[in-house]
Amino acid sequence: MRKNQNNMSEEEKAKLKLHRERLRNRYLTQNHDDMDDSRMLELLITYAIPRIDVYPHSVALLAKFGDLDNVLSASEDDLCTVDGIGPSTAILITLVKSILRRANITKNNRKVYKGPEDIVKYFCKMFDGIREERMMIVAFNNSFEMLSHDWISKGHPDECLIDMREVARVLVRDNVSYVAFAHNHPNGNVKPSVTDIETMFKLKLLIDDMSVKLIDMFVVSDDKYFKMSEVATLADRMGDYSDEEFSYTFGNTVTYEAAELAEAVIDDYN
Repeated sequence: MRKNQNNMSEEEKAKLKLHRERLRNRYLTQNHDDMDDSRMLELLITYAIPRIDVYPHSVALLAKFGDLDNVLSASEDDLCTVDGIGPSTAILITLVKSILRRANITKNNRKVYKGPEDIVKYFCKMFDGIREERMMIVAFNNSFEMLSHDWISKGHPDECLIDMREVARVLVRDNVSYVAFAHNHPNGNVKPSVTDIETMFKLKLLIDDMSVKLIDMFVVSDDKYFKMSEVATLADRMGDYSDEEFSYTFGNTVTYEAAELAEAVIDDYN
């Protein structure tokens, strides 16, 4: 059993205090990139667990999750399975990743996006570390400055449900000119499913009715992605869309020339 301050001698308390002071000074005086992951994580945990040696907690977390990024991306429940890690410590650890994601949003607001490839990089960052399927909508003004981003669905590891009313609410709220959508596949396979393709067409009809232009939809996983406009030619296999040709922003016009790719995708799911 690890000692707490109640059963530490005065000498042990003094050593622990000195160790923490040295750890903080090391962080303040040296290049942060040169600090060991275990020591940096230890320093973070000291602010949640003030009265014991938490270096073993840091080592245990890295051993369980593999690296620092995985520790920060882990859920509160998973973190609490590590000996010595309670809810308060788990919240502090997950808060770091949440703050970084929020800071990234702030950094990217009002940035002018130059095209789909630029936008999908933003999506990949936003989905980093998320282990369940979700969908995000990003709204832009007429100059392609980002107005907002919203999660419009949260789901399970293998599915998510879209609330079309929430999509409509975002479009009205922000006086949107252009939108882009993305959802993630946590399993690493970015090929769209038939459900993904049907969802694309439903969203396209909704935003057309509201006089908003679609940039594209993406399926993302880590740094990989799939542009849903590549399979827009499936329209001719979906009844009501049989004669429709989808034109996307930035000159990304999709015609029936993509038929071979569309056939390959649909065949995987039939």
